[in-house]
Parts: sequence; C-alpha cells; structure tokens
Amino acid sequence: MTVGKVEGEDGFVLLETLVAFVVLSVALAAAIAAVSQATLAMRRAGEATAATHVAREVAAVHGGAVAAEGEFSGQAPGGATWQLSARELPDDNPVPLFAVTIEVWPPRATQSYVFRSFVVGEATP
Repeated sequence: MTVGKVEGEDGFVLLETLVAFVVLSVALAAAIAAVSQATLAMRRAGEATAATHVAREVAAVHGGAVAAEGEFSGQAPGGATWQLSARELPDDNPVPLFAVTIEVWPPRATQSYVFRSFVVGEATP
C-alpha cells in the first residue's frame, strides 16, 4: 500500500490555502473596522460627557441668574470653550421666560454640543 497523491489533485492544497487566507483576511478586516468604530464611539461619548459637565457648570454659574437677553462666553478649566445665549420669549406674563442655549466646544473635538433649557426671570412690577 502506497501513500501519495491522488490523481487530479495537483495544486488543490495550494488553492485551499489561498481560500483560507482570503477568508481570514476578510474576517480580520471586519474585526479591525469594528474596533475602529468602537474606539470612535468611546471618544465621542467622552467628549459628550465632558461637554455635559461644562454645560452644567456654566448653567449653575450663569444660567440661573438670567435677567435680560444676551450672550456670555468663556473657557472652562479643561480647555473647552462655551457660549451661553439667553433670549426672552414673547409673553404677556409679568414673569419673563428665557430660552437659554449653551454650546460647548471640547478641545480637539470634531463637533460642538448644544444644550437648551428655559429659565424663569425676575417678576417685573
């Protein structure tokens, strides 16, 4: 009994190996793309969290004391820049209502984050 090649299988092992490499390459490309997307999502989530903290701090310092329309801007200790704008909403009520928008630009971010709220002003006599 002899062990050897079966007739007609010339190059078959090479073809199987090439197909296996192609399948492996496709699987690795998909895994690398998934890791890249997850990394980008984590970075954006970190930016959004940092922007939320800055917006809360700005609202605590400037947002609760809105007495008139206007804009304020500044820079947070972490390097994020922010802008607060207050606009009085038209109303016949003696207590003014302000629409407050805080826009935050985290450092090295590709986008800004916008937060909106309403603040009740001081009653006018």
